[in-house]
Formats: sequence, structure tokens, C-alpha cells
Amino acid sequence: MANGAVYRWFLYLRLRAALALCLCIFLLTACSTRPQTYLMDITDAGLFYPSSLVIPKGATVIWYNTGTLPYSVVCDPATARDPAKVRLPTEATPWSSGLLYPGQTWAYTFNISGDFLFTTNAASAENSVGTISVRNQQP
Repeated sequence: MANGAVYRWFLYLRLRAALALCLCIFLLTACSTRPQTYLMDITDAGLFYPSSLVIPKGATVIWYNTGTLPYSVVCDPATARDPAKVRLPTEATPWSSGLLYPGQTWAYTFNISGDFLFTTNAASAENSVGTISVRNQQP
């Protein structure tokens, strides 16, 4: 009988320790800061949807070509078809997705605060312009 009580007490302590461990893991996971991800579609007309985003510094934007034609995302005045449609903070490095075929995605993480104006190099989407405003805190 004494051995049964000791065994039950041992199981009770193990269960309690396991629950405490699960609670610690849950709290660490819930309290950790996770990078945020935003999605921007490139439509059949070569337009960006949504056309503008406000995001926190460190967030990632994923462009997804939902159209039927290949498009690019360009924030590089040196390679943009129309450099007037591209603007980025002075400390930011210019970027370009390269050609995205239908169904393909491309991601960029914004580690510099400021306003980014970007376009596509597709001739069929001359008026395609998007903006991303990167803020130091949550939008």
C-alpha cells in the first residue's frame, strides 16, 4: 500500500512538472516577437493589390503574381522602366524581384524605415505603382 501511494505521488509530480513545462513553452512562444508578413498581389492588369501598405520595420512583404502574365517588382531607379515611379530612402539598397511568372512569389524584408515607391517593368502595366511605408513601431 505504501508503494502504491509513493508511485501515485511520483506520477503526480511528473504530471505537474510536464504541465509546468508546457506552460513555460506556451508563454515563451506567446510572448516572443514574431516578424510580420504581408501579402501583396500582382493582378492580371499588372496592378498591385493592395496598392499601399504601412508596415513595421523588420516586416516582410510577399508579392504574389495572381495574373496570367509575368511581372516584376522594381524599386531600383537604375533598372526601372520609368525611374520617376521609384523612390526609396537614401540609406536603402535598391531591389528588384526579377521576372515573376504566374503563381510565383517573391519576398523582401524591410529593415530601413521610410517610404518605398515601386513599379513593374512590364510594358502592359505602365501605370502600376505601389507604396510601402515602413515605420519604426507597429502600424
